[in-house]
Amino acid sequence: MKAVIGPKAFTEMEAINVNFAAKTTMVLLRTIFSRMQTTPSFVLFCAMVCVFAGIATMVCTATLESPLCGNYNKSEAVYLTVARKALDGKWGKLTDWQRQGYEKLLRVTPIEKSAWITVYNENDPGCNFTTASGRRVSHRVAAMIDKPWATWVLVDLDTGYQLRQVFDTGSRKNIWRAQNPPRKRGKLTRQPAQTWIDLYYSPVQMRMLKNGRNQSWVRPIFIF
Repeated sequence: MKAVIGPKAFTEMEAINVNFAAKTTMVLLRTIFSRMQTTPSFVLFCAMVCVFAGIATMVCTATLESPLCGNYNKSEAVYLTVARKALDGKWGKLTDWQRQGYEKLLRVTPIEKSAWITVYNENDPGCNFTTASGRRVSHRVAAMIDKPWATWVLVDLDTGYQLRQVFDTGSRKNIWRAQNPPRKRGKLTRQPAQTWIDLYYSPVQMRMLKNGRNQSWVRPIFIF
C-alpha cells in the first residue's frame, strides 16, 4: 500500500503558465528596448510598468492554482487543506486506513514538531520484515520513540505530504541525535530538530530517492 503523496510546488499546467509568462515578457521587453531611441522616457517607463504588472498577474494566477490553494480556504492550516484534498480524491483513491487518518485529522488539532526524518527498510542492520508492533513492514509504517502504536503522523516532505502510522520504534539515542546534529569543520551538518521519525521505504523506492546516500531531512511533521 502506497502512502498518499501530496502537493508539489507547481503542477505541469502551472509550469506551462509561468513559462508562457516568461516568453511573453521577453518579447515585450525586446520590443520596448528596440524603440528606446525614439520613445520618450516617460512613455517607456509606463510601458515597462505595464509589462511587469502583467508578469506578476500571470505568475500569481499560476501560484493560486497550486494544489494547496484552488477553491479551498487559503487561511486554514495546511494540514486541513491536505486532508480535505486527499478526501476529495485529488491524489487518487484512498485505502481505508488513509481515509480514517485524514478524517481524524479534520476532527483534531495535531501537534506540530520539527523532525529529523530518516528512512529504513528490511535490509538495514537489525531490521527485517516485521515491525516492533508485530505488523509487517509497508509504506504505512513509521518508527518513533514513546508513541502508542497506530499514532498518526502527517509528514511534510519536499516531494509532498505522506500519511503514516507509528508501528515501529528505534534507539532512544535517535532523539538526542535529532536535537544534537554532528558538526563538520565547526559547522552543523543539518539543523537541530525536536524529534525523530523513521519512514519505511522499500529497497526499490529507497534507490529512487534523490539524495543518494544522505537519506535524511529536517522537516515539519503533524502528530495526532
